[in-house]
Amino acid sequence: MTVLSVPVQSYALRGAQPEEMVPTIALPLSESRLTVAELIRHTIIEQLSELTVRQMLDSVLARERIARQYLSAAEIAEQAASGSVRGPAVPAAAVQPPRFDVEHEVTKAWRGFERRAFRVVVDGQMPTDLSEQLALRPDSKVAFMRLTPLVGG
Repeated sequence: MTVLSVPVQSYALRGAQPEEMVPTIALPLSESRLTVAELIRHTIIEQLSELTVRQMLDSVLARERIARQYLSAAEIAEQAASGSVRGPAVPAAAVQPPRFDVEHEVTKAWRGFERRAFRVVVDGQMPTDLSEQLALRPDSKVAFMRLTPLVGG
């Protein structure tokens, strides 16, 4: 089975410059034809996965940096004698992934699309219905554009 990988950008239109909302993802798809609802579902799942991985990596790096920052002089001297100074290893249990209710997030996104809080643009076209069929190609361009201002901005 061939997997199609389509880049998806998500941004809000604020002023003259679009502002990226979540990192651009490479959306792996096993089918090139899907509905707008399916595209939104796949995108939400991939975005949550990407954000979870990034948050966990950031958490590990922060814990490693703080652990290294507070090594004692004796620990530094002991490690230096062995060739390199490193902070204590961060146990995997110390880093908990964020928990998302995927179905809830997908449903919220579908409602947002129906309310026109954001638009989906596929190869320059803006579908208007969740059931609309899309045909994606390897060179397809997909963007999720938030149209309403966010609270505080």
